[in-house]
Amino acid sequence: MWKRACSEAGRPKTLSNPGDRALADMVLVHSLAMNGGLLHAIDSLTEDECAAGRRAYRYFGLDAAADVLEDVARRWNDGRLSADDAELIECEADERYSEIVADDGVLTSAFEARYELEPSAFAPLS
Repeated sequence: MWKRACSEAGRPKTLSNPGDRALADMVLVHSLAMNGGLLHAIDSLTEDECAAGRRAYRYFGLDAAADVLEDVARRWNDGRLSADDAELIECEADERYSEIVADDGVLTSAFEARYELEPSAFAPLS
C-alpha cells in the first residue's frame, strides 16, 4: 500500500479508495517537508494539494500535524512578512512539524491504526 501511495503522490487523483488517496496525499506533503522543510512543501503545492494533505493527516489521526500545516500556511501566505519574520516562521514550522512527526515511523503507526479500524478503505494488494 505504501508503494502504491508513493507512486501516486502528486499525480492526478487516480486512487478511488479513500484510505489510499489519503495516504498518497499525506506522503506527498511529508516527503516535501522532509526534503526541504515544511515551507518548501507549502510553496511547492497548490492550495488544493495542501488542503488534501491536511485532510489526510486528520484522516490518520494526526490532527496536530494538520494544525501546524494550516497555521504555517496561513501565516506564510499573509503577505506582510519581513525577512526576519519569514526566517522565524520557517524555523518554527520545521521544529513544530518534527515534534509531531519525528520520523516516518509516526506515519506508519498512524496508517496501521487506521487500517486496523477500516481495512475496506484501502484497495486490496494485488
